Amino acid sequence: MFCAWRSPWAFAPEILKIADRQRCYNRVVSERCSLDAETMLGGDDGATDGPPTHLYAWYLLPLILAPLLLPVAAVLIVPTAWFAQHSGGSYLVTVAYGATLRDANCQVVIYGDSTAMLGIDPERVRQLTGLSTCNIAEYMGVTMLDGTGLVDQYLARNRRPRYLIFNYAPEDLNPDQQYGNTNIHLFEAITYTLRRRGRWANLLLRHPGEFFDWSCRGLRMVAESVATKPLSPEIQYLRNMTGGRIVPEDAHAISSCSYLSYASAPDKNWIEFLRSKYGRDGTTVLVDATPIPACDPNLSFFRGKLAGVVDNRVETLPVSDFLEGGRHTTRAGSVLLSERIASQIRTLENNPD
Repeated sequence: MFCAWRSPWAFAPEILKIADRQRCYNRVVSERCSLDAETMLGGDDGATDGPPTHLYAWYLLPLILAPLLLPVAAVLIVPTAWFAQHSGGSYLVTVAYGATLRDANCQVVIYGDSTAMLGIDPERVRQLTGLSTCNIAEYMGVTMLDGTGLVDQYLARNRRPRYLIFNYAPEDLNPDQQYGNTNIHLFEAITYTLRRRGRWANLLLRHPGEFFDWSCRGLRMVAESVATKPLSPEIQYLRNMTGGRIVPEDAHAISSCSYLSYASAPDKNWIEFLRSKYGRDGTTVLVDATPIPACDPNLSFFRGKLAGVVDNRVETLPVSDFLEGGRHTTRAGSVLLSERIASQIRTLENNPD
């Protein structure tokens, strides 16, 4: 298969074997090779006039070069605007929405993982609080690879918000522990990272396996996208029309907690870092855990580990308010989540320090 990538070093034994055969072939006329000529040259009668074995090296050359050239092709094609517009999905053209904003005056800024990006409706928060709201959250992979770099870009180009809310799934409050979480995919995050100059080398050194998986998937998508029409302007600017939120599809709502629930304890130092770095110059920082289904097998674990660590508590919603995987809310669940965020803000507004 295309993505069954092998390191060039995996071919070292074959290359050494060919070198040994070549040396034996060159010496067999003048002296007896210590190895059996019939075995080494593949002849039936010990003849030495077989095909020159150095030709076999040329057969292996494409196998050695392909794993090196294919990632290079992926780096040159996948991060481009052309590929994003022909990818068939909206996210690649809207990733890093917060970095595109200029001179925005969002009094409430939402950042976090995809549970926030899909689940928190900035318009609903605005209606309930009277405060302008922007949702600049991204998939969890962006936090894993880039930390809160997008928040920094937003703050450098826009007015500071009164409230900066970091909202993550309970397990995602420890970003460094999510590389083993099979519910998280890094394709979009790597694509965004490689759009920024000088980032590919660092990415390759720190995450080589993820990088080569990305290149395989990306080139496969490129092949499928050649004949695809570009996305319409409405889709390309979708997040501009929704305040940054991606509206969830309700087609895959669940009825039970049969999904894989990944558990990891929070990184308390990272959470305190968010508060200390951003909770200044008139900005109040909240760090929240996204609600999960009441039947989630790790509910007790999360409640115990996050008590007193986050600014809300690990709350629950009916399982029917979640999509496949048990973390993204449906549209109905999004309304409830947005209302809870608004309630937190109203409480702070009514009880200023």
